[in-house]
Amino acid sequence: MNSAQGGADRSHPAAADGRIPPLLAAAFAGGGEMGALLREHDWTASPLGTPHRWPATLGNAISTMLASKAQIVVFWGDELRAFYNDAYRPTIGDKHPAALGRPAREHWAETWDVLEPLLRGVLRGGEAYQARDHHFLLDRHGFVEDVYFDVSYDPVRDADGSINGVLCICNETTGRVLGERRLRALAELGSELADPGDVGSLGRAAAAVLDRHRADVPFGLLYLRDGDGHLRVAGVSGAGIAAVELPERLAEVAASGTEDVVATADLFGHVPADAAGEALVLPISATNEPAGVLVLGVARRLPFTDEYRTFCELVAAQISRAVGKQRAYEQERGRAAALAALDLAKTNFFANVSHEFRTPLTLVLGPLEDLLADPALPAGYTQPLTMMHRNAMRLLKLVNTVLDFSRLESGRLAAHYEPTELAGYTSRLASTFRSATERAGLRLTVDCPPLPEPVLVDQDMWEKIVLNLISNALKFTLDGEIGVRVQAVDGAARLEVTDTGVGIVPAELPHVFERFHRVPGVRSRSHEGTGIGLALVRELVEMHGGRVSVTSQVDVGSTFVVTVPFGSGHLPPDRVADAAGDGTEREPGQAALFVAETARWTVGPAPTVPTVRTSTGPGAPAPAAAGPEGSAARSPGPSGSVPAGRILVVDDNADLREHVARLLMPTWEVSTATDGADALRLATATAFDLVLTDVMMSRLDGFGLVAALRGDPRTRYVPIVLLSARAGSAEEVAGLSVGADDYLTKPFSGQELIARVRANLELGQLRNQIIRRLRALADAAVAVNTARSTADVLQVAARHALSLAEAVRVVVSAGGVRFEADAGAPPRSSRPSSCR
Repeated sequence: MNSAQGGADRSHPAAADGRIPPLLAAAFAGGGEMGALLREHDWTASPLGTPHRWPATLGNAISTMLASKAQIVVFWGDELRAFYNDAYRPTIGDKHPAALGRPAREHWAETWDVLEPLLRGVLRGGEAYQARDHHFLLDRHGFVEDVYFDVSYDPVRDADGSINGVLCICNETTGRVLGERRLRALAELGSELADPGDVGSLGRAAAAVLDRHRADVPFGLLYLRDGDGHLRVAGVSGAGIAAVELPERLAEVAASGTEDVVATADLFGHVPADAAGEALVLPISATNEPAGVLVLGVARRLPFTDEYRTFCELVAAQISRAVGKQRAYEQERGRAAALAALDLAKTNFFANVSHEFRTPLTLVLGPLEDLLADPALPAGYTQPLTMMHRNAMRLLKLVNTVLDFSRLESGRLAAHYEPTELAGYTSRLASTFRSATERAGLRLTVDCPPLPEPVLVDQDMWEKIVLNLISNALKFTLDGEIGVRVQAVDGAARLEVTDTGVGIVPAELPHVFERFHRVPGVRSRSHEGTGIGLALVRELVEMHGGRVSVTSQVDVGSTFVVTVPFGSGHLPPDRVADAAGDGTEREPGQAALFVAETARWTVGPAPTVPTVRTSTGPGAPAPAAAGPEGSAARSPGPSGSVPAGRILVVDDNADLREHVARLLMPTWEVSTATDGADALRLATATAFDLVLTDVMMSRLDGFGLVAALRGDPRTRYVPIVLLSARAGSAEEVAGLSVGADDYLTKPFSGQELIARVRANLELGQLRNQIIRRLRALADAAVAVNTARSTADVLQVAARHALSLAEAVRVVVSAGGVRFEADAGAPPRSSRPSSCR
């Protein structure tokens, strides 16, 4: 012992007379508050006696305990009297210091049934005991509390080897155990409520999770608003807990959205087992609106800390999210039901309308066919009647397609599967396109060797499948060939339709069979179509238990593949005809409609050299003067007169293009183009007085053509009239906004078309006259060297305004004109159709 320690011992009375052994004296001196308390404690009344009488083994154990920073308690003797250090004081709580040196059963009475067997086992057997997260009940703050410890109970042996005490080293893990347990509860709640279903399912799922975690939530009551806005019990958890009517106080919490506390006895008339006297009331909200209220019981043996409150709030938040999701699901389901009802109504409407279309079409096609078959029909009527018949057939095909699709949508399209010699039937269907492909300059190859057995198909549906695929190939194949092949592959009949067409970009391949999808900007023989042909093919193929796919490469071609299994195991038995049938096929019923539609795709391009016709009657418009860019002078027509202007007609529908040209030719010189790209080439190479163009065309549409013409100095001031099947003020505004002068909706009358063309031609001619006069004035100013800037030129033009008065009055009377700041720009008309 050093001098300092000796001095400390002598300063204490017990040390001076030798009653405290040096080992204990040193331990007490360095043992903090507990060391001082042990030294000052009156041990005379204790059976252990004063410290100088304590066994050396006890002194060593106490010395070790006081020197340690770990939570240590020493239980000594048969009565297991307790000695503990400073680190252990929070564990024993309010029982300090009364428990010091007292038998353990007095101050650990609430957990003695658990603690005593552990301690006695170490005393008697001498075998140490260790456990993690061991559960104990401790009354250390005025109530019995659930606590958890990592513990190690080690025997304290005397010099003779006997065991007289237990050294307990412990570490409280209550916070970690509760945190992990509550995280598991929240995780389970989130998982169970991930798909909430209806309100009842949500409440039952939440209650089931809370029932599995009664240690933290002894009971729970969930009230949610029903469809009428009333709060109803949705879920109940807890042993012996029954649903109770919503008290007024809880309704206030649900309405206000603020937390509250309610007496448990006020809810049930008693306090449930393991529950505290008060319960937490939490609002449930969905999409920032009150949706209900949640009552959570608080565990009686857990302190209601901030962490405990946060856990309860997270439970309410989880349920609120689930309620919000459930409400969104209900709203989405309601919207889906409404859309389904609307879709069904539309489907029924289209089915009914399609049926109704058949009667007028019959009355149109029948007389037309009779007239065309009449040998006495004058030659001049043959061409327009043929065009009418061709377009009536196209309309009938569209009606049939819409009717088929509406039947599919409503589930009313029933198949009748019968054994069919599929190769021969497909070959006959493909051959109906031979004349159309030859007119288009394409080769049609058909390779359909006999299959090993008949295939069960609905012949009408198979006809639609084959005809749609071949007509689609013809539409997008501009040169090369189309191949049709049927073969048996892996227990299925395989149809391949191959072309050397424009191909499909990879990004569009997944959408080819989607309803109403059309690949934008692709070159084709026609821009017309409904966008449901390939979707119909897919639906019909799937009704046969087969599948359809496509592979394609841009500018190389595409291959559509349809596979239909042999046999009948994949088909509904009640729809399968007698397999012993003769396998004969009926005559194709719709091939004529498809071929008629392709008839105008396969004609040659419109002639670029215009056909000239001049007006010889009185009142014909005067010939158009040369435009601002110096249009060529008009050549006399066949009758010796000069045409009233040159018009470019642009439309990808050959019949409509010829119809419009026929209406305009008696008065004007007309050229035609098949799409916007051809029109742009013609308009920049030859001067026209007006462009009359369709909107929806392949390659370059009408809007793109207008923008291109307005951006080229050679065509900037040419009047442009748009023709479109898109009706409505929004479409018209869109057309005028891109720079068109006028917008005409299909169908239109010939008189209206001629009147619109004449009005726009006259306005264009007046506009050109004004531009020429302004330029002449500017040239004059420069010629006499009076203009040094644009402002000087404008001042000269203002001094000569009288020479323009008549022209200004004429233009103003037609709609109003204001001059631009730039003398070289044309005046803008106040009409919506002014030049951009």
